[in-house]
Parts: sequence; C-alpha cells; structure tokens
Amino acid sequence: MCLGIGTSSVYCDASLQAKGFPFECNKQHSHAIVVKTHEVRHEKEFKKVVLLIRNPYDALLTYAMFARAGHTGVPTDDVTIAGRF
Repeated sequence: MCLGIGTSSVYCDASLQAKGFPFECNKQHSHAIVVKTHEVRHEKEFKKVVLLIRNPYDALLTYAMFARAGHTGVPTDDVTIAGRF
C-alpha cells in the first residue's frame, strides 16, 4: 500500500524502484520526506539536511554484503563470512 509519501533520491535507480521504492525516480521531491544523496554538490538543492553517520564496522559489513550480492540482492550463506553478518 502506498500512502503517497516516501523517500526519494537525486539518482534514478530503476532496480530500487522495482524492489519497492516507488518514489526512487520521482523528481517531485515535495512528496518525499527524505531525499537521499551521497554527494555534497546537491546541498544547495534543499533547505534542510539529515546527516547519517554509521558505525564504521556496520558500514564495512554492509559493503562486504554489497560486494557479494550487488545493489538489491541478498548474499547466500555460502558467500558470507562464516555464514552470517
């Protein structure tokens, strides 16, 4: 069920949109509660920011899973370290 409010991105990743992020490629950011970017160059497009700082250990584990399974996949036990993260 879509309530008409969601998260968006300055990018357009159709694979994320297909996996359940309906606002991913929507450039009308007025419908989004948060718009994701990884680059400082987008800061002037918005009036407010939310800065997320992750635990470095958790970020490294997430990156390892990404390296094994790709952007929208989930790694299987046989490719994860010790069968888990």
